[in-house]
Amino acid sequence: MLDSIDSIEALRESFAMPTLELQPDSLGLLIVRHAELLARGEQLCGLTLSVIDPLEQRFVSGISQALASDLCVEMSRTLQTSPVEIRQFKDQNLWVYGLRVPGTQLIAGGLLLGDAERIPQFIRHAAEMAGITEAQLHAWAQQHSGMRPTTAQRLLRSAHDLLQFEMVRADSTNTTTSVVGQLGKVYEEVVLIQDLAQYLRPDIDPLTLAGAVLERVQLIRETELSAFCLRHRNQNDYLLNGPWGLEGVEIETLLGEVLGDRTPQIIVRNHIDTSPLRLRFPTIRSIVAVPLFEDDEVPSWLILANPTHGGELGTEEANLLKSIGGVLSSHAQVVELFRDHEEMVLAFIRSLVSTLDAKDSYTRGHSERVALVAQRIAQEMELPQQEIQSIYQSGLLHDIGKIGVDDAVLQKQGSLNALEFRKIAKHPEVGYEILSELKNLAHLLPGVLHHHERFDGRGYPGKLAGMAIPRMARILAVADAFDAMGSDRPYRKGMSRQEVEQILAQGAGSQWDPEVVHAFFGARFEIYRIWARAIERQEQDNLSPLHPEVLDPRV
Repeated sequence: MLDSIDSIEALRESFAMPTLELQPDSLGLLIVRHAELLARGEQLCGLTLSVIDPLEQRFVSGISQALASDLCVEMSRTLQTSPVEIRQFKDQNLWVYGLRVPGTQLIAGGLLLGDAERIPQFIRHAAEMAGITEAQLHAWAQQHSGMRPTTAQRLLRSAHDLLQFEMVRADSTNTTTSVVGQLGKVYEEVVLIQDLAQYLRPDIDPLTLAGAVLERVQLIRETELSAFCLRHRNQNDYLLNGPWGLEGVEIETLLGEVLGDRTPQIIVRNHIDTSPLRLRFPTIRSIVAVPLFEDDEVPSWLILANPTHGGELGTEEANLLKSIGGVLSSHAQVVELFRDHEEMVLAFIRSLVSTLDAKDSYTRGHSERVALVAQRIAQEMELPQQEIQSIYQSGLLHDIGKIGVDDAVLQKQGSLNALEFRKIAKHPEVGYEILSELKNLAHLLPGVLHHHERFDGRGYPGKLAGMAIPRMARILAVADAFDAMGSDRPYRKGMSRQEVEQILAQGAGSQWDPEVVHAFFGARFEIYRIWARAIERQEQDNLSPLHPEVLDPRV
């Protein structure tokens, strides 16, 4: 019994026979392709399987080719209708058997002796011509005898059925694996689209969002390259993942070459590496691109390129990019609208602040400086960008309630008496009432109302303490105190930088949140520069000067 196709080669070598060179035609290729299947058939039936040429009706491989290559006449015709055939040769001691190999175009078979001691003369002659010794021939005869033809036929039939079953099972397994793989990709794509919803916030930059999405798309669709070409406000931004070997502008040039004279549309182009484009874009094999913001004359593009394991890109990748592109387009438009809205809100806030500045020349510019300092402190504390923006806007409006305070009190040269202090101490509440009707500014109210609270609970108007004071207000309290101490007022001159720092350090934990004070000191040198630039702008507008020792960041 031969366990594998290697056993056939081993037996041929033991007979000192030259190895058969495979024919350059399709039959030779089939033998190589299905060698493992033939070996499995030999293992199942316990018989040698030598390939038969169906046209020549001759054995073309294995030991049977050397001993009796032309004994399978009519065998191939019979095996067209029956999976197994066994025939007795003229000599009563010799049978020829054949098997149609399931799932292939091959037929194979061999020789079977009834008695190992009665070897036909023509086989002896063929063995002698092939250089097979008497001992080797006797060993072959012993291996291919002693089995009844009916037994051989049943073994061949069983081998055929088992091979067919194994092939069906393998096909089923491969199909199942393929289906499971596709379902896995579809599931990942659905999850990706669902996950996009949590990132559709106006504070997330479209390019940043696209970068995170494309990394997942590359993993799902198994591509080497991805890109996002974003056109907005007459500018182009490019996000490239993977070794493109191209600049963003060159990628857009490639898309233009593929489009030709057509209007922007979904592009799927394979085999670029075998087209004339390969000379200009040598790193690109396949590409799929989806245009975004199609109403624009020049669109943005979402792009995948070069499948990781070769192959082609097609409609699946295009449809995925189209779905993602629709979400990204909507997100970019929301961001644009939000920015426009923010600019309108900021313009409105500045108009309110200008009203306060016109009322009190000594505090003119104070709100802008407090907003800038509070913004930098918030950045030092690594707060979310949206919260930082809100703190800045609240800083602009924190003293808006002073509009309701008498000019005489605001511009009094001396110290305030108890009644005057109570009047001016009402400005957080007045500011809150002024702004509370404006829904778009509701998120700024905590800073407006509570920026005079103290960390120890002795502030106003709510006497809140510690973390009960909104974080926005705790930050504004430090920024407000810094600017107030350093600025000239009707009743005193501004303090020096050293004096301001000493008071802030001593008041940490009692008047001010120590974490905020710590952040102030961490960024104080940049705060001085920001503050100095604000003062310079004021001086250019002929506004009241502040204490020069504090303004100069070199002091």
